[in-house]
Amino acid sequence: MNNVSQALANFFKSHKITQEQIASRLGCSQAYVSGILSAKKELGRRSAAKWAETFGFNQAWLLTGEGSMFGNQTMDAIAEMCGEKAEFVLENSNGARFYRADNRLLMTVKLVPFNAYARFIDPLGNLEAEREEWEEETFEVPNVVHGKYLAFQVKGDSMDDGTRASFEEGDRVLVRQLYRQYWKENVRFSEHPFWVIATKAGVLLKQMVGQDTEQGTFTFHSLNPSVEYADFTLNMDEINSLYYVLKKKAKEVAY
Repeated sequence: MNNVSQALANFFKSHKITQEQIASRLGCSQAYVSGILSAKKELGRRSAAKWAETFGFNQAWLLTGEGSMFGNQTMDAIAEMCGEKAEFVLENSNGARFYRADNRLLMTVKLVPFNAYARFIDPLGNLEAEREEWEEETFEVPNVVHGKYLAFQVKGDSMDDGTRASFEEGDRVLVRQLYRQYWKENVRFSEHPFWVIATKAGVLLKQMVGQDTEQGTFTFHSLNPSVEYADFTLNMDEINSLYYVLKKKAKEVAY
């Protein structure tokens, strides 16, 4: 699957827009839409112009995969399918996109492939977030922001204690990166208790319960009271990047 097809498929999936809805807006068959999203068919110039006009995508990006995915057109058609009136606002320098939906502001960010995280860290410990093939997740936010925001999907049960405040496998969290130059200061973990910690071994979601600025360490806690999830301490040198959790979106439950 090429990058454009994958990005389109992920975008519509993250906004819960079906192939039937896409086909209805375009005035074409569902089979044609399926062919485009699976890269079995290619967009020609006339088709790309239609997709751009209907959904607000950047026509040049549709044809080449280069540049921004979106133009400056409004997102009314997509918002209509989502059941609310909305328009594209802007894309910040870190790739987060913002939409105005009635009285709400929505932010769409990259959903990091949890198990593949380590492959995408650069030598400075930062994550290469501008990857079109990644899925996306959308959260309601109070205002436009310009930091590095990402989404992670929760794995395992170490942060599940059975209460509403815990994190179940399948939940998704919106996080903001805390850059390394701020780690030696007193991190306000009472204000932001939950953190995504990226190490060379993988990615963890934990509660931060302590910091020793002299020793350069952080102590983390699991909400699950099982004895296998004991508190532990990491030195700054063992951590590639830190992200504090801002919001949680609970997984969908099928009835």
